[in-house]
Amino acid sequence: FVKSDSTALAERLIGVVDAQRGTFERLGVTVGVAGSAPVTVALNRTMVDGKLQNIVQIAAIIFVAAAVVLRSFLGAFLVLMPLGLAVLINFAVMGFAGVTLGIGTAAISAMAVGMGADYAIYFLFRLREEYRDLGGAYGDAPLLARAVRTSVSTSGKAICYVAAAISAGYLILPFSGYYLHMEGILVPIAMVTSALGALIILPLMIVGLHPGFIVGARSTGDQLVAHRSRD
Repeated sequence: FVKSDSTALAERLIGVVDAQRGTFERLGVTVGVAGSAPVTVALNRTMVDGKLQNIVQIAAIIFVAAAVVLRSFLGAFLVLMPLGLAVLINFAVMGFAGVTLGIGTAAISAMAVGMGADYAIYFLFRLREEYRDLGGAYGDAPLLARAVRTSVSTSGKAICYVAAAISAGYLILPFSGYYLHMEGILVPIAMVTSALGALIILPLMIVGLHPGFIVGARSTGDQLVAHRSRD
């Protein structure tokens, strides 16, 4: 008679049966739960546990790949920052909206880790090329700030276009009229937050840290120039 495939409802029904199990056993009656409800609960728990592990696995793979491509562990960490922001905001929205972590929402959360990786990589590669084209040396803060502005105004536009296009496609789903597609809400949130993270957090971190994979390695000549400029 259950008219819903909600995992939360199935867990509540199983809980009701388990709570009364002792009463029936004292009467010599063995009580259990059959049908699709326990199957749904078991499948949901397995999928959620697997997707949470996928989040860690995908993050580790992206970190290793970014470290190899950028030749910098700091660069790989910077690539993960917008992705972590996207996942945290997705979980926060689900928590405030009362959305349970089920098969679909867990899969979307795992997808969110990898969706925004290209945004960060686009921006970092463009920034490194722009800084080197300007002839910047280690510790050249004005040229680095100029390279950041140019990168945001060029590759930043492409990032915004891609994020807007994919988000607009998914935003159609909540208005389909069949049922509430959470991917139509969570995917655009992940896309927008990862894009904003790449265009806001990354530039701030780059300007503050002056990482070697962007500005080049510190050399003796660079140290003398930086020392003389401070004097």
